[in-house]
Amino acid sequence: MEKIIDAITSDPGFRKKWLIGGLLASIPVVNLLIFTYLFRYVGKIMAGGSLRLPVWRFDDRFWKETPVALLAAFIYMLLPLVIAGFLTWILKGLFLAMGLSLLANTLAWFPLTLTVMLSWPLLLAALVHFHEHEDAKALWDWNDILRSCLQNGRKIAPGLFMFLGLLGVGWPLLGFVFFLGMGPFAAYMTTLLLNNKNY
Repeated sequence: MEKIIDAITSDPGFRKKWLIGGLLASIPVVNLLIFTYLFRYVGKIMAGGSLRLPVWRFDDRFWKETPVALLAAFIYMLLPLVIAGFLTWILKGLFLAMGLSLLANTLAWFPLTLTVMLSWPLLLAALVHFHEHEDAKALWDWNDILRSCLQNGRKIAPGLFMFLGLLGVGWPLLGFVFFLGMGPFAAYMTTLLLNNKNY
């Protein structure tokens, strides 16, 4: 992770990329374009490119990649978060109805918290899996994608906790902090899965 962070931040154009990414990540709906950027970054690393963040280019290729990137994000992040949020809402309502306010403010949030933690590794594993096969059908290979995360869970955990910890500390500037942590974690996950192929 130290080498990855050094490779990313030593790029002369890093600040510009970070400022653009942080600004876009802070704007609702527009921030969905971050998934396309993430898609492109994973593809760049897998193609043998450097770990430096890609240049922001809203070219034809970017827009062609956007539907696939959003599909991956929908399957492995957005839909699970909606379902987990609904479960959290139900649990909170049940606990409050029973007069268990402590559980309503703690245990009820477990489905959503767990999903937030797991959705990022799953999404990145899905992007790696897609670039391995260059076919959108690969995004539906739940078993292979989940297995790759489980088999590398102990190695994924340190990078994931660093990423989530950074978000927790810097939440007032969430868009910029998110983009700051997303790059290193995406590179970490991609190189980890490439070096431990099991699907």
